[in-house]
This record gives sequence, structure tokens and C-alpha cells, in this order.
Amino acid sequence: MSDISYYFKEISIYLILIICQVKLSFLFEVNGIKPDLLLLFIILHNMKKEIPLLGVITGFFAGFLVDLLMGDVIGISSLTYSVAGFTGALFGRGNEKMTKSLIFGICISITAFHSLLYYSVTLFGLSFISTLLYIIFPSIFYTEIVQVIYIILFPFKKKRKYI
Repeated sequence: MSDISYYFKEISIYLILIICQVKLSFLFEVNGIKPDLLLLFIILHNMKKEIPLLGVITGFFAGFLVDLLMGDVIGISSLTYSVAGFTGALFGRGNEKMTKSLIFGICISITAFHSLLYYSVTLFGLSFISTLLYIIFPSIFYTEIVQVIYIILFPFKKKRKYI
């Protein structure tokens, strides 16, 4: 596969996920809580790539597009998705045989950080305990349920593609 078609495929996947996250996420909504499919993809995709800088770049631009399309606090998704991409790539480095429980632990840690930072900023002014109990914890739980289903359906295999 040529480099141009490879990058076109990568960009297309990100754009499709961004559109699904912004415009179609209401289909997956349960009591106002939605799974963050884009966050999961950024984490798992960059764990396979093992290039932290690429994780930062993809996370930043994906988050920036999400912020622009949602009209939310500009920059908060860019920050949290950049950190998620970087951390996913960092944990993926050199780990040839990652167990499902290790992948789950990494994903839940990064998802928790993302949710705490994102909702603390976007819901500033509301009771932190209420936000934590009724929004952050359910969001983490729902996202991780989707992640477990994804890992079962699509086993984690590293694909080394270096720039």
C-alpha cells in the first residue's frame, strides 16, 4: 500500500469517527451519557503505532475538529485527546505482547483522565461531586464497556508502520 493511500485511509477513519462522535452519538446515548468512540480509537490506534508525537498530532487535530463542530470550549478536547494519543503510544512502545487486561487498564486510566479534565472544564460551576457521580463515572463506565466489546471483536495486534 502506498504512503498516500495509507494516510488517506487514516484521515478518512478519523473523519468518520469525528462525524459519528459529533452528529450521531445521540444514537448511543443512555440517560444523557455517550461513549467516547473517538477517544478509544485514538488510544488503541496510537498504542499500535508507538510514535508519541504522532499520537499528539492526531489527538490534537481530532480534538480541535470536535471542538469546532460541537461549539464547546475550544481547545479542551484538543488537549485531552493529545494527551490520550501520547500516553497510548508511550504505553504501546516495546510491549509486543500486551494482554487484554493490560490494554483495559491503560484505556481506563486514560479515559478517566480525559473525563475528569474535560468535564471539570466544560461543566465548571456545577457541584464537582454531582458531576463526578452522575456524569464522569457513568461516562467512563460506558466508554469502557464499548472498549471491551471492541477488544473482543477486534483483537489487539500491533502493526508497525513507521513514518
